[in-house]
Amino acid sequence: FFFFFFFAQSNVVIAQTSEEENYCNFFENRAPAPLQFPSNGEVALNCSWYHEDACCRSEELPSIMSTQLPLAGAEFSCQIALTRFQCWICSPEQKQFYIREQVTVCQSLCDYVYHACGTAAIYDQLVSDAYNNGTQFCQDRKMLVVDDSDIGHAACYDGDFHLVSQGRSQFNPQFSPEDKNLSAGTIAYVTVIVGIFVLSVFFGICSK
Repeated sequence: FFFFFFFAQSNVVIAQTSEEENYCNFFENRAPAPLQFPSNGEVALNCSWYHEDACCRSEELPSIMSTQLPLAGAEFSCQIALTRFQCWICSPEQKQFYIREQVTVCQSLCDYVYHACGTAAIYDQLVSDAYNNGTQFCQDRKMLVVDDSDIGHAACYDGDFHLVSQGRSQFNPQFSPEDKNLSAGTIAYVTVIVGIFVLSVFFGICSK
């Protein structure tokens, strides 16, 4: 009786463990793996923040990204936002938000992309004119949008801003679209100031 009870308990534990493991249902339920740099000598690697674990493979990314609708006149901040947006396909937690061949995306990410790409063009008009908000932008891509400001909201893809290219970060900051735009502007401003300072020091030395 004790042996039967132990065996039954063991089966329960094993079943629970297997249910908790991540799998990639977009890729026929294969297991995630570290995202390796391509062997063709290319330095750039999209979605590189999934360095430790990814559903996609580096050799698949060029063809996957080529199917995405580009936005004409997209500024650098928009390109960054779009990359975060499109890299759901590499998330190792894909099974939580890709259900019945539909992506469930967080409203905060939709708003972020909408604000970052408002001046880019799509369908021969500005993104800000084509859509009233980020929710419409995502819904036009057949995505299910979830309001992630509500406590206990359904699982959704948020762009994984807690991950950086070197792997998983120890922090998980919560950003709003305005915070992300402000951060990019602040970085650009500081870069310009530092550049001016370096040039002034250089010319000061040369004039002596």
